[in-house]
Amino acid sequence: QMLEIFIGQSLKDEKLQRPTMIQIANQTSKRAELQLFEAQKEKLSAQRKAINSSLMPRFSLFGQFYYGYPGLDMFQAMIEPNPTLNAIGGVRLSWNLGGFYTKKNSLNKISVAEQQIEVQKDVFLFNTHLQLAKNNSEIDCDLDSFDNSYHLNKDEFNND
Repeated sequence: QMLEIFIGQSLKDEKLQRPTMIQIANQTSKRAELQLFEAQKEKLSAQRKAINSSLMPRFSLFGQFYYGYPGLDMFQAMIEPNPTLNAIGGVRLSWNLGGFYTKKNSLNKISVAEQQIEVQKDVFLFNTHLQLAKNNSEIDCDLDSFDNSYHLNKDEFNND
């Protein structure tokens, strides 16, 4: 009767059905916290690559052009002023050997950090599943009490 007033239509010939409850299978797959853990793992992977690349030698090219008097014979340049275009170029190799001393310790720190992230992720998933189980049991309890009160009210309504 209240529903008829709300919607403005008569429902005497209609039979109402309660919609079925949809259960979500995996409720933790798209949590932002899981994306955070994955981003932290990617950061550690990038740090591991940076440590490994710091051990490699570095090559560089250099070049310099100038217009002037080449050579060290300044007296000849004063007698015959003949400036020319000159160039100097080469390849430079630099290798920082300090990374070899700290590599093992740095990689161990990254491994420990990865283990910490895995433990944090496992704890988060455990707590999330525990909370979901608690919430689902409360929902089931509420649904049962609703069904009981619905049937009691229906029986009272039919007796009147």
